[in-house]
Amino acid sequence: MTDFEQKIINIFGSRGQKWLVNLPNLVALLANKWNLSGLQMIERLSFNYVMTGYQNNLPIILKIGLDYDALRKEAEALRIYKGFGVVEIYEHAPEKGALLLERAIPGISLKTHYPNQSTKALDIICKLMTSLHQAPVTEPGNFYSIRDWLSYLDQDGPMPQIHLEKARKLKKRLLESLGQPVLLHGDLHYENILLKGTQWLAIDPKGIMGESNCDIWSFIREPASEIPYVDRVGGHGDCTDISSA
Repeated sequence: MTDFEQKIINIFGSRGQKWLVNLPNLVALLANKWNLSGLQMIERLSFNYVMTGYQNNLPIILKIGLDYDALRKEAEALRIYKGFGVVEIYEHAPEKGALLLERAIPGISLKTHYPNQSTKALDIICKLMTSLHQAPVTEPGNFYSIRDWLSYLDQDGPMPQIHLEKARKLKKRLLESLGQPVLLHGDLHYENILLKGTQWLAIDPKGIMGESNCDIWSFIREPASEIPYVDRVGGHGDCTDISSA
């Protein structure tokens, strides 16, 4: 059993087992439905089954998963973000949990291109994030809010109590000071930004409504040096208060 298969079974149980058994048939059905060819599974799978391939010689990504709600929100976020710095969505089969997406060529990630997370990489992320946050959202109620996301901290879990208590205090401060909500990417880290030609594009948006600062935490790794830099060049307000709490 592969790591991916084990992960799917751990999360979805018997439903995941049935889905894995039927996965080859589902891929064949979608390939026929969307006229796909040359499909090959990518090397590193997370929670979705992802393949590269072609649709009438057009490079594509086929993404299939069991979390239909998350994939629906990703599809809607990609449509809203169109023209603001994301790969294009070509097709969505919500009843199958499948997305057909543009494949960025050459597709190298920002992490690979800038392995040391230089200020140049931060410049790229800030510019891309600013562009994404300018996308107009006509129906914000279709997405979860940052308040919904942070409600997870109200539950006791595997996190050590001392860290959980600190997280709850920071959550309270954050929610009390939220500014104008925008559509957040929700997972804007270095591996979710790919090169298409000479343009950097985001992939895999979660689609969350919240203040623009909330997208910063996906890519910050060295808070002491990176947060002041992002504050200075990104124009996203002062993040240092909460980060130093």
